[in-house]
Amino acid sequence: DDIGLSWRHFSMPKTIVIPKDKSFDWNIRILGQINQHIAAQTNVDRAKEQGGVLAGYVCPLSKTIYITHLVPAPSGSVGTSTRFWLNVKGLKETFQQIHLRTNGQITFLGTWHSHTTPSPPSHLDRETLSELTNNYDFPIVMLAYTGGHLVRV
Repeated sequence: DDIGLSWRHFSMPKTIVIPKDKSFDWNIRILGQINQHIAAQTNVDRAKEQGGVLAGYVCPLSKTIYITHLVPAPSGSVGTSTRFWLNVKGLKETFQQIHLRTNGQITFLGTWHSHTTPSPPSHLDRETLSELTNNYDFPIVMLAYTGGHLVRV
């Protein structure tokens, strides 16, 4: 008689899925609230590019990257109308703490930045991604928020 069942309903924003393609053999799943946070941060000052760091986990079995957390850009990062420079000072220590708190499950996945006008990823975006990719064993993701949505660089 004292066993009961109750339900709670939660409304979650839709997960964004960027499927693999010929140039990138990994699926990317971005939690809806991460997408909403990036959109909100971008709208704070649309005249300047905004940015930050992506964190989450990688499933090598399904070749899927799960973006579950954002790490704010460290102070000293600079956004202009055409560029975003991410200051990396302190990020190594930040991720050491994240690894400790999550038993190594949540890790650095890459970066994101906004474009002030709707435009595809630039040559500089692709060069920066190439430099990042050379330093890691896991796949690295760079996302650009442009034209009201996220795209993979």
